[in-house]
Amino acid sequence: MSPAPVITGAGAVSRLGTGLPALARSLCAGPEDAMGEPADLSERLTRNEARRLDRLSQLAVVAAREAAAQARLEGIAGERVGLVAGTGLGCVETTWRQLAGIAARGLGHAEPLGFADSMDNAPAAHAAIALGCRGPSLTLTEREISGEIALITGALLLSARAVDAVVVVAGDASSEEQRSAVLRFAPGLSPAEGAGAVVLESDESASRRGAQVLGRLLGHAQARTPLPFSPLRQAPAPLLDAAASRALSLAGLSAEQVLSLPPESLRGRLGWLMADGVLRVVAGLLLLERDQRGAALVLGRARGGAAAALVLGR
Repeated sequence: MSPAPVITGAGAVSRLGTGLPALARSLCAGPEDAMGEPADLSERLTRNEARRLDRLSQLAVVAAREAAAQARLEGIAGERVGLVAGTGLGCVETTWRQLAGIAARGLGHAEPLGFADSMDNAPAAHAAIALGCRGPSLTLTEREISGEIALITGALLLSARAVDAVVVVAGDASSEEQRSAVLRFAPGLSPAEGAGAVVLESDESASRRGAQVLGRLLGHAQARTPLPFSPLRQAPAPLLDAAASRALSLAGLSAEQVLSLPPESLRGRLGWLMADGVLRVVAGLLLLERDQRGAALVLGRARGGAAAALVLGR
């Protein structure tokens, strides 16, 4: 079995604020202190990025840039650094605008220069360019567990030795189009926006650079219902328990030994964010700094009958 990958960088941006200090302050406060205004990213973007990139790409670039800086990722050759992005709804605002223009005015309205940014892999491309990642670049979507699946995929790239390090970033952006889409399948939800990022790498790579280790990914697992399942129904609780049991078994831990971060653990502070898995991983790392337990369990379940679990260690 491959050694557990280490986490050497983390980044976060949401209505709780921009950067790890803002997220840490929110975790110490009550839910009533959350849900501020959308994060102002202007000081963390170049003028060109602020002008050209859609909101989701901006969120991904800012979160990934913070994680990469903390990990001192420039010490690894770009060809050996991959990037995996996760998103539940993708660049829905830009996609909607492109398609609405075509529907109203025909194909002559199509914008060749803007079309690329309407694709859901645009945030991964922009983040990879910003960081100089020239290894594998992937975008994954699995509804509410898009972040967890992205992180698991990053760990698999490391175990296959396809990369020495991988930036994993996941999130979704807020817009009228996002709210319209969400209210179709979950009228009671209060949609939010944000992105989280971590840098995963091998112990060997981190030691070679003298990078600080923030935590370890001790175990991970996925579970899916074997039978056809409604795409609008959340995965049943037993499926979440099955994923958690497998991940804990890989980590050699029991449920009593870990701090649990269930799917709704940040919603009181943040609102509902579809791809919030990596944000909750970053929150787990921060919480472990003051918790007596040495591990955290991040759980996620998605509509369509899928669940995922991640075990983080100090």
